[in-house]
Amino acid sequence: MHWSFTDTNQNVTVNLAEHSSDGKVWGTVAFGGQTYSVNGLWEASGAVAGRNTSVLHLAGQGSAPGEFIAISGHIAGTAPSMTGIDLTVSAASGSNGTLAQSSANLTQPLVSDAPSETSPPTGAQPGSAWLLSSLDGKATMDVQAGSDGVIVGNLTVNGTQYSCNGWRNGSAFEVLGTHDVAPSVSDLLGAVGIVGGDWQWPDQVQVSGSAASISNDSNPSFSNTLLPMYRQDAGLLNAAYAESYVVIQIPHGEDGQVQGWIGPTDANGQVSPFGSADYQAAGTALSAAQLAEIMQPDPDHPGTNDIRIPPFESAAGTRPVMVQFIGEVGHFPQPPLEEAHEHIGKLFYDDAAGALVLQFADQPAGARTTVINFNAGRGRNHNSVIIEPR
Repeated sequence: MHWSFTDTNQNVTVNLAEHSSDGKVWGTVAFGGQTYSVNGLWEASGAVAGRNTSVLHLAGQGSAPGEFIAISGHIAGTAPSMTGIDLTVSAASGSNGTLAQSSANLTQPLVSDAPSETSPPTGAQPGSAWLLSSLDGKATMDVQAGSDGVIVGNLTVNGTQYSCNGWRNGSAFEVLGTHDVAPSVSDLLGAVGIVGGDWQWPDQVQVSGSAASISNDSNPSFSNTLLPMYRQDAGLLNAAYAESYVVIQIPHGEDGQVQGWIGPTDANGQVSPFGSADYQAAGTALSAAQLAEIMQPDPDHPGTNDIRIPPFESAAGTRPVMVQFIGEVGHFPQPPLEEAHEHIGKLFYDDAAGALVLQFADQPAGARTTVINFNAGRGRNHNSVIIEPR
């Protein structure tokens, strides 16, 4: 079949073709002054028990890299005489880091040539794990992402988990997701997003999309800011310690003392990374004088402590520092911080230390962080902090 429709204001125009045998859909979508090449899936109503409406989802990239679109919605009519598409479209622009979303009822048929068949892009198996959540826990993303390539994993929205796959280019991405409600019966999701920070360890992901129900005509949209969750992954944690130059341990409450260790130091006073997860054995404990200077009340932010990294010499431009905040694992909600911080992407819970661990990207004479506020969930009582190099 060939579907070509627009809405009364011509805000969204689709030109699509499909395989009825497997539900594959391909074609183009025009939206916001761009035309996107899209691929996706539809499930027709009626032929299978439990399919009460006809649903589809589509996603693809515009003519410029990093410009993505995703759609989910319902198709009206009876095959092969479809009468329109009611949908939500979400778009991500990697060039300016923005998201857009709009709903449209495409009831105006158009005369056009059927598009030539295409397939979604393919790439190498992704290797970087993203684990992020909204502050309210209503949206989580647990996926593997590749370098300008495949994304695969799960996106959970309002308690429903969708098995997703998609594509990333630069700071933008698209994913399509399915949630099986019965054999061969699925709700279909389409979403786009913008990645903040290092794509391998994002400091936030903004995601926007919608999920069309096959049980009824609902197609709720969503838009969430996702923040890093802490990982309990020994391999990633050990690698982070090994690449770091300093470890600082902040006690919980009034009890305990600040502790710290610095990496191997050569005869010229140059510090190297620990090179090992056993930072205490590989490095040297900081002196009492160094420890006394680490944590001080911030003069400009009441209730906030400055965590001052001891000055040290190193030829490296970026010197990761691990900051441990002592507290049992249940004390820290997911995500553990209230907002994104461009200098912090890696967060862990270290079972051996009994601490939440943030890795700070220290740079000589670099900028200190903005105020780091801990997520207020679970009754946390850590003061806010500012981490600053010296």
